[in-house]
Amino acid sequence: MRMMKEALTKLLLLLFLFAQANGQEETNDTLTVDVDVSASGTTTDSVSSTGNGCICEGLGDLIPDSLVAYYPPGGLDFLSEYQDSLPDETMDGKYTCGDIQDLFLSGTECPDLSWMSYCCTGAPAYTSCAQNVRKQVLNGYDKLVIPTKNQNDPTKVTVQMTYQTVTDISESKGSIEFFGWLVLAWHDPRLAWDYDPSPNGTCTVLPVNARAEKQQGLKDSEIWVPEFDLMNQISGVSGMTGQLARVTNDGNVTWFRQGRLKAICQMVQLGRIPFDTLGCQMIMGSQKSGVAYELNPTGGLLVSNYAGPYNDFRLVHAQPGYSSNGGAVFFDLQYERGTSFYIQNILLPVAIFTLCSIGTMTIGVGAFQTCALNFTLLLVTVAQRIAVSHMLPVCNERLWLVDFVSGSFYFIVFVLVETFFKFIVLAHREHRQTQASAAAMAQDTEDGGGEEGPKQADDSWLETFSFRKLDVYCSTLAFSAYVLFLILMFSTNSKWGSQLSFATMKNGTDITSPY
Repeated sequence: MRMMKEALTKLLLLLFLFAQANGQEETNDTLTVDVDVSASGTTTDSVSSTGNGCICEGLGDLIPDSLVAYYPPGGLDFLSEYQDSLPDETMDGKYTCGDIQDLFLSGTECPDLSWMSYCCTGAPAYTSCAQNVRKQVLNGYDKLVIPTKNQNDPTKVTVQMTYQTVTDISESKGSIEFFGWLVLAWHDPRLAWDYDPSPNGTCTVLPVNARAEKQQGLKDSEIWVPEFDLMNQISGVSGMTGQLARVTNDGNVTWFRQGRLKAICQMVQLGRIPFDTLGCQMIMGSQKSGVAYELNPTGGLLVSNYAGPYNDFRLVHAQPGYSSNGGAVFFDLQYERGTSFYIQNILLPVAIFTLCSIGTMTIGVGAFQTCALNFTLLLVTVAQRIAVSHMLPVCNERLWLVDFVSGSFYFIVFVLVETFFKFIVLAHREHRQTQASAAAMAQDTEDGGGEEGPKQADDSWLETFSFRKLDVYCSTLAFSAYVLFLILMFSTNSKWGSQLSFATMKNGTDITSPY
């Protein structure tokens, strides 16, 4: 009897080896045969099979090396209790289908892994599944209805702006234009669907696309989109390039747009030009009820590292914020101006022309030559004023650059007035000399060429003062005054212009201030 049992055991082992050699055993299955020859001569056999785990039941074979390309809402939170079992090389989040499948062996309670059906060779094609999803969720969908329960529970729309670069700042028009990306996200329960593995069902949990447009009447849009726009706009969100919205199976919608936004700005601190840090505030939202806007918790405002080498302005500060009533979000942008251009082409030339004009009073040239030279310098300064006026708005606020050029202009005018004064006095003296010569000749004729009569005393100051002393006094006064003017202008630059700020637009305040 004992020999028969041993022969039976050997036969079973031979059958197992024969079946394995002929490919009857699946690659992902393991068969364990434990032979226990007890004292009583009995043999115990136990067989366990891992199969395809929890992922590919009824969907063919697992593709173990395929990277997990999509995670459900919440990510891999359900795997937190299995972290100790994962290989070290997968801790960076780059899991494969095989990594996750190995955690859920046969006999372990399986979580819902339907979202990983793309890991299986027999999974339905995504194309047909996505078509089925779109037919189901868009059937009878009304895109004009806000997905909110009531006015006390508005639809929350998260906003994220990615700033790329400024494309234009016009101080004269009070506007700023920049290029950026805008991402809006909200929840619409009407767009949610349940996983149905049947070929004609909603057999995917991967995101599907839907047309989303913000145009009048929403003619081309398939789903509801918020009426979110730039409130202080010249050109707003409607002018940005739209892309398809991304809809997940839990009803979350993500909408990406990119393009240029152009806004009307206060031009905070423009009075200090060209040493200003120019500020502008973008206010974005809508006046419609039933929607509350908030900043994306992962970052409401992102700034790229792109910086063009030849930009007049450089972004130095960016701050997002929101209103307490959820009606809008805002983005404070502050730019540092490139001052080299203004120093080299406006400030230095104007200062040099003014000093040259003052210097003409001391070089001893004739009144006519001095007048011509100062007229030339005055015309150059007028040209500078015209160039500056085209760059800046016409306003009641005092602008540092305008006052600098204007002040220098009046110093040149002072020199020109002094030159005109000398020219008039010189003409007056020449006229008096001509009259005196004529009178002397007449007197000589009457006296018959006798002795010269007594000279008449001339007490007029105009006839006796020295032009040289006048030039020295005026040039010293003008030079000292202009140096003092330059010191005062540069030392008080920070106090010039309207010191507007965004104090009324901090987080949690109602947006009631002007743009």
